[in-house]
Amino acid sequence: MPSVARLHLLVLIIPGFGSDRFPLRTVSITTCEFVKNLGDYRAPDPLQCGMALKIGDPAPPFLPFITSRRPPETSSDEGWTVLFFFPRGNHPHCVMESRRFQTLLPEFEQLGVQVIGVSVDNTEQQQYFRDFCVLKFPLISDAAYKLSQQYGVLETLEVEGENVTFARRETFLIGPEGHVQYHWTDVDPDTHASTVLADLRQRLPDAQ
Repeated sequence: MPSVARLHLLVLIIPGFGSDRFPLRTVSITTCEFVKNLGDYRAPDPLQCGMALKIGDPAPPFLPFITSRRPPETSSDEGWTVLFFFPRGNHPHCVMESRRFQTLLPEFEQLGVQVIGVSVDNTEQQQYFRDFCVLKFPLISDAAYKLSQQYGVLETLEVEGENVTFARRETFLIGPEGHVQYHWTDVDPDTHASTVLADLRQRLPDAQ
């Protein structure tokens, strides 16, 4: 299931509040929200807060972030897109998952679906990773964490006393109108590409 943003409840007890002059109000505040005036409360923007995207939500733009295209004309904001996030290019599971997508790339293309991978590796690391895996689909270097945060997949864990930030292994299906059509969160690197392809054949109207 998509992750749920953590909520905190702030309770202030101030003398005089609760009377007719100063009625009490209940307000829910997210961790990434700054509220200047409780009387002007506004719901947080999920793209800024890194909240999980829901099916039907507008997909944050991703094409401007593409750092590698092979060939360039394979990337477009038209049609269907499988946008898969993976933690790090130097991890064996990330190599496995990406190579599975590459193997099935002709079948994705037959359905009119472009495949794009995203990780927080820098451009140099991704260049090595792309050549090592012989990938022919675009990659996005999200070293600034912006896209991963907007899609709600950014995570930080403490490893051997150091904080390590990465994108969780999740995948989004983005439709021609630029909205999230599906979200895979339970990802097996070995079988995920074939699972996505099978799902697309059932979901896409023109799939055979």
